Amino acid sequence: MIKNIYTSARIYLLYNDYGAQSVYLYFIYILIMEIKTNKLYPCPCCGYLTLESQHRSTNLFCPICFWVDEADNSNWVGNRFLSLRQAQLNFIEFGACDQEWLNYVRRANERDIRDSNWQPVERLLENMKLKLIEKINQAFNGVSLEDGLSLYGARALDDWCSIEEARKISQKMTFEQRWQDIPSYFLEELGDSFGFLDSKGFRYYLPVFMIYSLNNNSGYAFTDSVYSALKYKPKFYQKHLALLNQEQLEVAQEYVKLIDSYA
Repeated sequence: MIKNIYTSARIYLLYNDYGAQSVYLYFIYILIMEIKTNKLYPCPCCGYLTLESQHRSTNLFCPICFWVDEADNSNWVGNRFLSLRQAQLNFIEFGACDQEWLNYVRRANERDIRDSNWQPVERLLENMKLKLIEKINQAFNGVSLEDGLSLYGARALDDWCSIEEARKISQKMTFEQRWQDIPSYFLEELGDSFGFLDSKGFRYYLPVFMIYSLNNNSGYAFTDSVYSALKYKPKFYQKHLALLNQEQLEVAQEYVKLIDSYA
């Protein structure tokens, strides 16, 4: 316990321009708080009961993974701008939230208790992903292409065909099918033409593109195009988004937030 607090004080001094006296006062204060209560709280990164307070911004370090229990708006660099998700992945891989702290951490032993309610961010995100896919299926169920531009037509438009020619190609090469039945290889072949879809084509293909990107970390550029269209270009896609109902818009917004969480 004392070693953990002393280490916290040393690191606190490292990143803050305070004198030694201030650090010793900080050390004594935390020591008093530790003696005052025996209750420990889970570290957000590793889940072990190592923190003396359940409130954020204590700036204490977990001795097992060395995650800093800092406020989100902290103005000093404790976690080196690491996301909690990345810190957890690092801990699983090499036993610390960051490689820089490998010499400071200790291995968990039989006396260390992991909070039974703690879940890693990756598992939480996976559960959120599955729930979102279910919402997408419900929100866009029954949506058809109608007379909208298909990906074949969008590809033709991308290749400098006129809109009239693109619509003819779209009608000629489009097969009547539910968007749920569109195969992945079709998206991978023509997905880079997503930005050339008209409003009805956008509404028809949007759910399958969102589900594909949630299920695949393939690096295909079109998955970024879908995310970018929803987050950064709402004015450009204003006519497209206007065709979506409220439930579909909310699902699209939830998709953007979830993708942001993976960053």
